[in-house]
Amino acid sequence: MSTIKDGGQAFPIPFGQVMSTDSKGMSLRDYFAGQATAEDIQYYMHLEQRTFSPAQARWRFADDMLAAREVQP
Repeated sequence: MSTIKDGGQAFPIPFGQVMSTDSKGMSLRDYFAGQATAEDIQYYMHLEQRTFSPAQARWRFADDMLAAREVQP
């Protein structure tokens, strides 16, 4: 089983501030998925030959955004 790369925390805690060890907050993947516009969702739903739900399209968008961060200019 492969693990999903989530990009780490979207809003890391500044050095010296204390946060509960139980909570890691929102991942960067979660943040990117939430930023997908209606046009982005329609684009990703159209790309797939099979039926893709809007939620699945958001995650695909987020995964592509994370992959783009790994590309060095």
